[in-house]
Amino acid sequence: MAGQWGMANMSYFDQHRDGFIRVDDDVFLDKNTGFLLYQTENGTYVVDGISYLTPVKEEWVIGVARVRIPLVGYIRLLPNIISDEVHKVIGF
Repeated sequence: MAGQWGMANMSYFDQHRDGFIRVDDDVFLDKNTGFLLYQTENGTYVVDGISYLTPVKEEWVIGVARVRIPLVGYIRLLPNIISDEVHKVIGF
């Protein structure tokens, strides 16, 4: 899960202050979820971030890697790599 998740429930924050690590002034890390809680310019707190602690639900999964073929991805990247090198040489 990633992105900004909206206004924080301040009652939860107040009840679980020991579950947060102060990162900076008005920025806290939730120990349970891995999300950041911070105060915006207008004074509200929002929850933001990518939580590595939140389990992935089965319905979120749209595909699973079954086989690994080394270096095949470079075939797709090769035109971009060549283009970047040509641009460096001609000075773009």
